[in-house]
Amino acid sequence: MTRRIFGAITLFLLAMLGAAAAIVDADIPAAIIEETGLSDQALRLISLLNNGLFIGVAVLIGAVTAHRVGLTSLIAHKANSAPALLTAFPVYAVLGVIMGAAVTAADQWAFANIDALRLLAETSAQQFDDTAPSLAVRFLYGGITEEVLLRWGLLSLVAWAIWAITKNRVLALFVAIPVAAFLFGAGHLPALYTTLETVPVEMIVRVIILNAALGIVYGIVYARNSLEAAMVTHAATHVGMLSAASYLS
Repeated sequence: MTRRIFGAITLFLLAMLGAAAAIVDADIPAAIIEETGLSDQALRLISLLNNGLFIGVAVLIGAVTAHRVGLTSLIAHKANSAPALLTAFPVYAVLGVIMGAAVTAADQWAFANIDALRLLAETSAQQFDDTAPSLAVRFLYGGITEEVLLRWGLLSLVAWAIWAITKNRVLALFVAIPVAAFLFGAGHLPALYTTLETVPVEMIVRVIILNAALGIVYGIVYARNSLEAAMVTHAATHVGMLSAASYLS
């Protein structure tokens, strides 16, 4: 029990580090500052507290449900198989790089061959560049915070709920992994609407499909190994994305 409490606190702090990086990196629109009458710093603090609430709930849910369906965290759980699990991390890092490169290549193909996306790229390229996340956000928020929220919290909850009804772990994970992946993809839409005034359907489909594909991979890695392995895979995806983007540009 002590290990789980300490592990949950550690996961919470790590996830909050990513949330803090994202909030520091974010631009607070002047219109929001004027409308609320709050300072830039106050709005960032409120955002951090809101993130802390969601992260805290996700950490608690994972701590209660994950082990019940055979999902593990090397930080939160005492795993006798930890050395064996750790030896697979380099493989998952390579997988992440490959997935990141593949998604970037598919993305560039889509922007070059789908009319609506090509037009959007021509008219909004500067907006995309201005809102590109920093390296800290990519690796800390993406690699850690999103995995705590989507895999540790959401995936574990859905898997446990289905398992509680069916007592079938395979079925539970078969459903929970794509559900969490789809919501992971859809979770990227608010930032898109913040960036663009008009969002074509093709752009919505692109965001959901590409991110959901990655989310499925992260979910499988989580189920086969550990939450930390999913974090490694997710962070390595950004290495692949940046490398492929540099090569293809």
